[in-house]
Amino acid sequence: MSKLQPFEVIALYTTEKLSCREVAARLGASQVAVLKCLRKHSVQLRSKSAAAHARSTTAIQQAPVKFVPIVPLQPIPADRMYKRRLPLSAFTLSDHPVPVAWHDNLAIFVINQDVWDHHSILARNDWSNVDGEHTLSRAVALLPAGSKHLILWKDEYSKPCVQTMIKHRLAEHVSTCSARKCSIQSIEYRTAMDFYNTHHLQGSCCGGDSYGLIFNGALVACMTFNQPGMCRGLPGHHMLQRFATVGSVPGAASRLLAHFRRLHPGPVLSYSDERYAPGGNLYKTLGFIATSTSGPDYRYWRDDRWYAKNSKQKKNLRGEMVTLGLPVDPEDTEQALAAKLGYKRCYDLGKITWLLHS
Repeated sequence: MSKLQPFEVIALYTTEKLSCREVAARLGASQVAVLKCLRKHSVQLRSKSAAAHARSTTAIQQAPVKFVPIVPLQPIPADRMYKRRLPLSAFTLSDHPVPVAWHDNLAIFVINQDVWDHHSILARNDWSNVDGEHTLSRAVALLPAGSKHLILWKDEYSKPCVQTMIKHRLAEHVSTCSARKCSIQSIEYRTAMDFYNTHHLQGSCCGGDSYGLIFNGALVACMTFNQPGMCRGLPGHHMLQRFATVGSVPGAASRLLAHFRRLHPGPVLSYSDERYAPGGNLYKTLGFIATSTSGPDYRYWRDDRWYAKNSKQKKNLRGEMVTLGLPVDPEDTEQALAAKLGYKRCYDLGKITWLLHS
């Protein structure tokens, strides 16, 4: 007798409108076991007359349920487990990401999240890497001493700001203008968002108060401040949400920050992403103090689009399953539901939180 899978039992009983006896025959189980399974998962049982009516009116009209085949996570093969103690050069993209290019001592990673498997996304489980390290953290740790890194997802590498970022990291950038030669203006929401979509790796943000530097009639630098949920319970605090420039504009960040603080005195919060701005050197230059460091966090990727993790909680994913007519197992975790729906969980290197006191 085969072991019953709750989602199969529930789908056959509720969607295909089979009776308990028919479900038992289909799955090779006893009718008592089917009843126990349905009651355990709080499925409302039909009377015999209702069951007969449902079969006669809906069996022909409804198409059979299409189950999405799910490939379970498998343990890493022995040869790959052996590799975990070897130097960086021994690894391939199927094990851990390796730099696609070196510029002096700057290692540039470009990761294709479409082909990155679950073993590469998170190396923290028993079935993946027993040293308990996240994949990107381990890849950076394997770099030669004194190396710097820039880790990009494949959809980021084509952005115009990437080459500017690389030149800035290598101190090879050509100055566009000096911040002292620019005028400061308040920037409209749409103009600021379009500017960030072109010149910031993370693109636009949720809005706020934006200020920019204008040189020869063109916007060459922009900084946006907001009061998001992170600042709730902290009256007077603001968040430095975005900052971007066209090429190199020396003094742009300090001048825009000083202008904002003259208008809005009080503490300013911000954060730096260790994936592409390790150490948060800009914040140190501006006088911020590091208050905390968070571990690797994740987002979801599917169909050439990123999704924030708070938009893919269990309740949201269960709703998607129901909308698509897929069976829902009450015991499924967020990660299991996301995998069934084709979402890939991609981890970063963590962030540093910064505070500038008033």
